[in-house]
Formats: sequence, C-alpha cells, structure tokens
Amino acid sequence: MPNTSPLTLSSAQFGSVLRFIGVAAFLLAAFMAYPLSAEDSGSYRFQNVVIGGGGGFIPGIVFSTAQPGLVYARTDIGGAYRLDPPSGRWIPLLD
Repeated sequence: MPNTSPLTLSSAQFGSVLRFIGVAAFLLAAFMAYPLSAEDSGSYRFQNVVIGGGGGFIPGIVFSTAQPGLVYARTDIGGAYRLDPPSGRWIPLLD
C-alpha cells in the first residue's frame, strides 16, 4: 500500500517547494532592502528606457506609399515603432 501521508513529497515536489521558497525569500529580501517612505512614492518619474545597441529582431519595416517619410517597424515580440525623421529616433507606439 502506498504511503499517503500528507508530509511525504516526491523529489520533483520537493524541488518545486525549494524553488518556491527561494523565490519568496529573494523577493522578501529585495523589498526589505529598499523600504519606501511616503515622500518616495512621488519622487520618481517613470519613462521609457533607451537601450543602445539592443538586440532583438525587426521582422517588418513598412514604408508608407501615401506619405513620404512615414515609416513603421514591428518587432518579434509585438512592439510597433514609428520613425521620427527630424530626430532619427523610433517612437514606441504601444508603450
């Protein structure tokens, strides 16, 4: 008859429990290392991050036939960008 004790774990279950405990301990330590006070909550301005020379794949660049200089790019992870000709930068459309 198999052991049906609730405290008996297979090696796969035990590994899963250890991974969960490790992730939980990491997150707890990360949150405790940087406590936020009331004045900290409004002092940071969230914005896009420019990654110079970043990787990734651009499977499509679409040039408008109706408007000269209008160019769109789509990425392999579902992003979409429009080229800003004066600055030469790509403006994210889905952020």
